[in-house]
Amino acid sequence: MKKLLICTLTLSLLFACATERKSIAQINAERNSAQAYVTTASLEQQRMQRQNEIEESILRRQQDRMENQTSQEKTNQIMGIIGTIFR
Repeated sequence: MKKLLICTLTLSLLFACATERKSIAQINAERNSAQAYVTTASLEQQRMQRQNEIEESILRRQQDRMENQTSQEKTNQIMGIIGTIFR
């Protein structure tokens, strides 16, 4: 009877340890999954930020081109007027 009780307690203890290990493994898996999710979200945020920076850069270049073109047109008009005056 004593042996049966010790055996039962030992098996219960082993089962509890196995369950505890599974829980720790499950917790680690969940933590790793959460870290992967955070990493993915962070990478997506960085990608979106880089895309926004590229789009802003393109818009600035287009605006600079338009301003340069306007300045060149004004310069051409002024040079035309000066050329007409000094003919």
